Amino acid sequence: MTATPAPTTYTLEALLAVHGAAIGSFGYLVLQHQTDAERILASTLATALGRANLSPDPETARAQLLAIATREILRGSTQTGEIAPLLPDPRSSVDRMPILEALAELDPRSRMAIVLHYFLDLPPGAVATVLDDDGFALRSDLNNARNRLQSRVEESLAAHSSPGEPFDARLRRALVEESTRFQPLLDAQELRMPAPRDDRVRRAAQRWWPLAVIAVLAAGVAAFLWLIPESGPTAGRQAAATQSVGSSSGTPAGPITLADCQITPAASPLAFAGWTTLAALSVHGGDAGPGQPIYAVVTRGMAEWVGWQEHYTGPMFPPPIGRMGCIFDPSRRKTSLVGVDLDWEPSLMADGCPPSPIDEFGGHREFGGPHAWLLLPDDISAWQVGENKILFRLSSPAAPGQSITAWTQPLADAGAIPAQVDSNTGELGPPDTSGSGSRYYFVTALFSSAGCWVINIAINGQVVGSAIAPITAAPLQALPRRQGSR
Repeated sequence: MTATPAPTTYTLEALLAVHGAAIGSFGYLVLQHQTDAERILASTLATALGRANLSPDPETARAQLLAIATREILRGSTQTGEIAPLLPDPRSSVDRMPILEALAELDPRSRMAIVLHYFLDLPPGAVATVLDDDGFALRSDLNNARNRLQSRVEESLAAHSSPGEPFDARLRRALVEESTRFQPLLDAQELRMPAPRDDRVRRAAQRWWPLAVIAVLAAGVAAFLWLIPESGPTAGRQAAATQSVGSSSGTPAGPITLADCQITPAASPLAFAGWTTLAALSVHGGDAGPGQPIYAVVTRGMAEWVGWQEHYTGPMFPPPIGRMGCIFDPSRRKTSLVGVDLDWEPSLMADGCPPSPIDEFGGHREFGGPHAWLLLPDDISAWQVGENKILFRLSSPAAPGQSITAWTQPLADAGAIPAQVDSNTGELGPPDTSGSGSRYYFVTALFSSAGCWVINIAINGQVVGSAIAPITAAPLQALPRRQGSR
């Protein structure tokens, strides 16, 4: 009879010496932050020592530790630190930053799969085991993630000459180079291990029980106040990229601040703050309907979003950093986050408005889009207060049975004013001589005051054209025409 070998007894020092660098570097490459990687390493080793079921085989034990680390990363933590921005390094390869930036754009599971396979050299089957995934699905996901990385990197390096080296080799080299920036704590005395769970609960109870009654009372008051309707934005109650807003937390100059979308630093310099529409703002994302006036604040430089994604149970890794903005939709009393290109610049203002750009088509000056454009008369550059009969072009024309509606609205937190559109059987505009298949219609729009206004054209209730225009108390002289027309 063969005796059953005694289970291997691991110590913290032994695990750190054998697996500390690999587990810590794995966490660092996925999270790109030293403190977070140390936290993942500490909680992984604490969990493994608490279970006392690690395999005596070093390779199997490492796979078990990596599986624990992946769960710790996906679980997240409110103690996660701020991500350190990627900085150029003349000693590193030219594609280091593009690769790391592209890696940061992947979802956490894809990032972990890439690091496990291309840095730790685990075959796809072993990666699937660590991530507790189906082997065939993992191979497909890994291949897709790798292709997305390559496309993103090649796009970033389009202006540079091709490295002439296979992408997989460049990816491995960039990960190895970056892993050297992680400084593993191989001294058990320096590693901040989490306290045992029972001890944490006991100490927390001793520390916080005097506040329990206050917390219950506060929760009751908060629940009561939550049911009271409010009328302005607030920086609180934010649990996702789109937020409901209540009492105002904005400034006298505007209804919201960067804090309403959990953008930090909240006092970041602004490139734009004012009323506009989502289409005119020309940013990425945002939760507002076409042609709906919104108030927007856009950062001048880099900032960080410290909010939470709706489909994650923890904070994003790494937290998104870049130019960004916060918009407020007064029709729904909601704020939402928008992404902004690094070279983004606000539209030039005209009479205090961010007007839609004027172009030419078929001999007419027009603005709006994407499927309906308003035409400016030859002798003015803006409409005036009161009723105005406006010619607009629709491409493609409304089909039989479809209804065309229009409305005007001040570029502010104000209600819409219905406009009268001549029906298909009523007075139509001149025929389209450009051969584009467009059709012209008239709309009678009312502007009750001078200022910035939005004019919207819709088919069956869906906005197909929207434009921002300054409305004046008296007609203005027409702007000079551009040379040529499209």
